[in-house]
Amino acid sequence: MRARLRTILPMAIGAIILGALMGPTISSGQDPDLRETVTVSSTSSVDVPPDLARISVGVNVDAATAQEAAQRLSADTNRVVDAYKAAGFTEDELSIRDVNVFQRRKDRQVIGYTATTAVVVKTTELDRVGEIIDIGVDAGANTVRGVDFELDDDSAAIKQALRQAMEFAKEKADVLATTSGRTLGRALVIEEGGTRAPGSVDFVRGVAASASSGSSGGAPSFPVIPPDLTVRTRIVVTFALQ
Repeated sequence: MRARLRTILPMAIGAIILGALMGPTISSGQDPDLRETVTVSSTSSVDVPPDLARISVGVNVDAATAQEAAQRLSADTNRVVDAYKAAGFTEDELSIRDVNVFQRRKDRQVIGYTATTAVVVKTTELDRVGEIIDIGVDAGANTVRGVDFELDDDSAAIKQALRQAMEFAKEKADVLATTSGRTLGRALVIEEGGTRAPGSVDFVRGVAASASSGSSGGAPSFPVIPPDLTVRTRIVVTFALQ
């Protein structure tokens, strides 16, 4: 009996090790299509030019009282808005943001008040960004708060990135399949691991503006070349092996 146990024991251990190397076996409820598969992940990125810009110019005023600061801010902001309307921009393309009035102090004493706001211009005419900055500065804006470039519709770029990611996933899986002596079958499971479309890209941020550099002085508009925006995606695909 002892000799028989010694013979059976190595065989049992060998069967356990072989089973671990081969992977899980099929249970009664398991999908037969998932018995022999290969799973790969794939990433892709697509660079596309922006089609929308948001130009933000700031109006900052100082005054002795909060009421005076607010009144001056209102008057200066209206001049900037009127200048943009005169240049052909509609109210839907214009917005006013971040209205603030705060104290200025020196040695714990209030020495005055500062009022600030921003006028934002939305446009699809990206070649006019420099001109738009000039219009605001000439009308009284004294800060260029920022130029943000965006995609108004990112669906086409997302689809392109997903197609590229799927093609690369097939290529990776095919290499693994053929290297192991198998043939790649159909895709069984496709999961999107996350697609990130760009919100915006800052071109310039927080620059003091000079009215003498605007169009009224005859100088050319500040040159602006929009940067490309990147759409990234990741997928995980399980293929059958044949």
